[in-house]
Amino acid sequence: MNLTESEKSHFVWQKIEKHLQNRVSILRAKNDGPLDAMQTATIRGQIAEVKALLSYSTMPPQKD
Repeated sequence: MNLTESEKSHFVWQKIEKHLQNRVSILRAKNDGPLDAMQTATIRGQIAEVKALLSYSTMPPQKD
């Protein structure tokens, strides 16, 4: 899925993007703590999923 230029500049996407960036920061901080292998894998998976959502804003835009 790609976002159009107008979707990328929409205030709703900008709020979502900021929330997702904060989420990645929180998850990274958690991952730096003392965790077992399963907890680390879970957090890494969550980080990957959030980053996949954030990638919508860096994909080539669709035409409006």
